[in-house]
Amino acid sequence: MEQNRRIVWKRNASVTRQKIDRRVQRTRQLLHQSLLELILEKPYDQITVQDILDHANVGRATFYGHFSDKDDLLLGGLDEAQFDIQQYVDEAAAAADEGKLIPSYSLFHHAQQFHPLYKALLGNHGIEIAKTAFRKHLTHMVEQRLKQHSPAFSLPLPVMSQYLVGALMTLMMWWLDQDMPYSPQA
Repeated sequence: MEQNRRIVWKRNASVTRQKIDRRVQRTRQLLHQSLLELILEKPYDQITVQDILDHANVGRATFYGHFSDKDDLLLGGLDEAQFDIQQYVDEAAAAADEGKLIPSYSLFHHAQQFHPLYKALLGNHGIEIAKTAFRKHLTHMVEQRLKQHSPAFSLPLPVMSQYLVGALMTLMMWWLDQDMPYSPQA
C-alpha cells in the first residue's frame, strides 16, 4: 500500500467520473504533485501560483485552464487523495478486522506513513481549507459506519458523528504536532 512514502494524487477509475484526456490527467497530476512538494518546503500561505508554475514547469494559461486559483488546486487534489485514503482505510480495516465505528488505527497508520504532509495540512498550523475538507470527508465516513454497524443511538446521527470526528481530529492534530509520541496502536 505504501508508495515509497509519498502520497501521489491520482485520478482513480470510477463509473461516475468522466474519462479525461491523458494530457489533462498528466498536467493536473503534475500541478498537484508540485503543490504537495511545495507544501512540504514552506507554509501554504507563502506559496504563490508562480511558485507552482515554476516547480511544475507549466505556463500560467495552462494552470488557469484547469484551476481558478491555488485553493482550487488544493481542494481538487484533496478530493482525489481522500478517495485514496478511504480505500486504504477500508482495506486496512477489513484486513485487521477493525470493525469499530472509527477505524482510528488505519487513519493514524496512514498519517504516520505520510507524517510531514499530514502535519503540514492538518496540524495546528495546517491549512484551514484542508482541515475543513478532511473533517467533512471523515464525518461522512463515520456517519456511514454508524449507520452500518450500530443500533439506534439516543443521540441523533449528526450529533454523534460530529462528536466522534471532533475528538478524532483534535487528537490527530495534537499527535501530528507532537511528532507522533505514541504508535498508531496506542
